Amino acid sequence: MTQFKRGLSTTFIERLKELDGWDKIAADKDVFIGIRDEYINVYYRGNSLFKISKNGNALKIETHYKYLSPPSAGNNGYIDITNPDDTKK
Repeated sequence: MTQFKRGLSTTFIERLKELDGWDKIAADKDVFIGIRDEYINVYYRGNSLFKISKNGNALKIETHYKYLSPPSAGNNGYIDITNPDDTKK
């Protein structure tokens, strides 16, 4: 059984500091930030708004399509906000 880990590397933290708007998200008392092993989930009222993970030395930000477009858009997966053309289907 693998051990559940929580924590972020120094590199991850440095990239977060460079992320435009992160300071406002982190200061927002209405969101909950779940720190995992080298990724973060940001929740609002129990819903996971987006996930931030490492992608090499950069960050990858993903959100579910339902937060960006109407359900009739046909997408049924997560959208990489940092690279919208790269979607999981």
